[in-house]
Amino acid sequence: MGRDKALLELSGETLLQRTAALALGTGLPVLVVGRAAPPGWALPQVDFVSDDPPGQGPLGGLAAALTRHAPVVVMACDMPLLEARALTWLIDEVRSLRVADALGAGLAVRHVGGLEPLFACYAGACLPLARAHLADGRRAMHALIEEAGITVRDAPAWLVPMLANVNRPEEWARLGQAGAES
Repeated sequence: MGRDKALLELSGETLLQRTAALALGTGLPVLVVGRAAPPGWALPQVDFVSDDPPGQGPLGGLAAALTRHAPVVVMACDMPLLEARALTWLIDEVRSLRVADALGAGLAVRHVGGLEPLFACYAGACLPLARAHLADGRRAMHALIEEAGITVRDAPAWLVPMLANVNRPEEWARLGQAGAES
C-alpha cells in the first residue's frame, strides 16, 4: 500500500477506528494487537498490546492475543466493507459450535477466494501450535488452520463481498470510487 492501511480514512474515520467500533458493538472485549494507540485515539475501552515477539506478522499477533484472551475473534482492519451483520454471523457460528461443545481449536471462514484467516475465531488450544510454528519460522495462518483442525465454514453469499481487503493503492482508489457512486 505504501502507507499504514490502518490509518486510511473512510467516511471520516480510520480503518482501525471503524474496525474497533464494529467489534465494540458485539459487547466483547476489544484488543488491538501489534501497535500502540494512534495519537488522539477516541475509543478508550479498546486495549492495545504489542506483538510478542515483534515482526512475526498475523500469526505473532494471534499468539499475543491468545496469551491474553481465549477464544479470540480476529478481524483485519483492511476489510473496509465489513458490516455488523458479518461479525454477528461469525459470532453466531462460533456460538453454535460451543453449544455443541465442539469449538475445538476455532472457526475459520472460507469463500471463493479461499480461507480468510483474519476473519475467524481461534481458541486457546491454538496457542501451543502457533508458538511452535513461530519457533520454526513458519508464519502462515493457513497452515495453522489446517494443522490445528480448525472448523471451516463457508461464508454465505451476502458476506463474501464484505471480506474484500485493500492491499494496493488501486484497490483503495476503486473503493473510494464505489463509495462516491453509492
